[in-house]
Amino acid sequence: MHENTTNGIQLLKMALKCHKIEIDLATLTGLSVNEFHCLLQLYLEEPCCVGKLTEILGIGATSTSKLLRSLDQKGFVSRSPDPIDRRRESVDLTESGIQKVMNGLALAEAISHRILQQIPEERIECFTRCLGLLSVDYEPLRLIHQSSNP
Repeated sequence: MHENTTNGIQLLKMALKCHKIEIDLATLTGLSVNEFHCLLQLYLEEPCCVGKLTEILGIGATSTSKLLRSLDQKGFVSRSPDPIDRRRESVDLTESGIQKVMNGLALAEAISHRILQQIPEERIECFTRCLGLLSVDYEPLRLIHQSSNP
């Protein structure tokens, strides 16, 4: 097996494990995965407009609208006309939404702590740097695929 294939398999295995962690975090906070993603995105890049959320979450406009309606009814987000462009809708976290995200972050810290306990101390700094590299923006896969298949 080629190293690139092995790296690709490891990346996919990691993606599956991360997805399982996302499911667990969402479940433990009483949210769906999409609700958890939405609140987390708003926490990391608040404020946000509905169109941008639709793009980031990778779901359709109708699904985003239903998701935001559900989160609004639960008291986790507030929606209002964008002050700059009244045709757009701005979405913000409420205090309850912030608290829900903080609960999820506390659970994520506990998971991180358990993972770090399994890594030899002399490798923790390297592991942390690798996590940082994995969290940087990357070129969307569709663009990579297009450029390699003219």
